[in-house]
Amino acid sequence: MPSTSYLAKQMIVMRRDLKMRKGKIAAQAGHACVEAVLMALAREGRGADLRASDGWAWIEHAEDDVTPL
Repeated sequence: MPSTSYLAKQMIVMRRDLKMRKGKIAAQAGHACVEAVLMALAREGRGADLRASDGWAWIEHAEDDVTPL
Protein backbone atom coordinates (compact mmCIF):
# COMPACT_ATOMS: atom_id res chain seq x y z
CA MET A 1 0.00 0.00 0.00
CA PRO A 2 1.30 3.46 -0.80
CA SER A 3 1.99 5.59 2.25
CA THR A 4 1.41 8.94 0.59
CA SER A 5 0.27 11.74 2.87
CA TYR A 6 -1.62 14.60 1.30
CA LEU A 7 -4.48 16.98 1.91
CA ALA A 8 -7.50 16.83 -0.32
CA LYS A 9 -10.31 19.26 -0.99
CA GLN A 10 -13.65 18.47 -2.52
CA MET A 11 -16.16 20.66 -4.30
CA ILE A 12 -19.57 19.33 -5.26
CA VAL A 13 -21.42 21.42 -7.83
CA MET A 14 -25.15 20.95 -8.35
CA ARG A 15 -27.09 22.24 -11.36
CA ARG A 16 -30.02 24.51 -10.56
CA ASP A 17 -31.76 23.94 -13.87
CA LEU A 18 -32.70 20.37 -12.85
CA LYS A 19 -35.43 21.77 -10.57
CA MET A 20 -34.79 19.39 -7.66
CA ARG A 21 -36.02 20.04 -4.13
CA LYS A 22 -33.42 21.02 -1.51
CA GLY A 23 -33.62 17.64 0.23
CA LYS A 24 -33.03 15.79 -3.03
CA ILE A 25 -30.06 18.03 -3.82
CA ALA A 26 -28.60 17.36 -0.36
CA ALA A 27 -29.06 13.60 -0.77
CA GLN A 28 -27.48 13.56 -4.21
CA ALA A 29 -24.55 15.67 -2.97
CA GLY A 30 -24.04 13.29 -0.04
CA HIS A 31 -24.03 10.26 -2.34
CA ALA A 32 -21.51 11.99 -4.62
CA CYS A 33 -19.28 12.78 -1.66
CA VAL A 34 -19.24 9.21 -0.35
CA GLU A 35 -18.66 7.79 -3.83
CA ALA A 36 -15.72 10.15 -4.41
CA VAL A 37 -14.09 9.06 -1.14
CA LEU A 38 -14.60 5.37 -1.97
CA MET A 39 -13.12 5.89 -5.45
CA ALA A 40 -10.08 7.69 -4.00
CA LEU A 41 -9.50 4.90 -1.47
CA ALA A 42 -9.90 2.24 -4.15
CA ARG A 43 -7.34 4.01 -6.31
CA GLU A 44 -4.88 3.69 -3.43
CA GLY A 45 -5.76 0.03 -2.96
CA ARG A 46 -7.43 0.64 0.40
CA GLY A 47 -11.08 0.51 -0.53
CA ALA A 48 -11.72 -2.90 -2.07
CA ASP A 49 -14.01 -4.15 0.67
CA LEU A 50 -14.26 -1.01 2.79
CA ARG A 51 -18.03 -1.09 3.10
CA ALA A 52 -18.10 -4.60 4.53
CA SER A 53 -14.95 -4.46 6.65
CA ASP A 54 -15.77 -1.20 8.42
CA GLY A 55 -19.36 -2.13 9.17
CA TRP A 56 -20.95 0.45 6.89
CA ALA A 57 -24.67 -0.05 6.48
CA TRP A 58 -26.30 0.92 3.21
CA ILE A 59 -30.04 1.26 3.44
CA GLU A 60 -31.81 1.64 0.12
CA HIS A 61 -35.49 2.27 0.57
CA ALA A 62 -38.02 4.70 -0.83
CA GLU A 63 -41.29 5.96 0.62
CA ASP A 64 -44.05 7.84 -1.15
CA ASP A 65 -45.00 9.51 2.11
CA VAL A 66 -43.29 9.89 5.48
CA THR A 67 -45.30 8.56 8.42
CA PRO A 68 -44.31 9.78 11.91
CA LEU A 69 -43.33 7.07 14.37
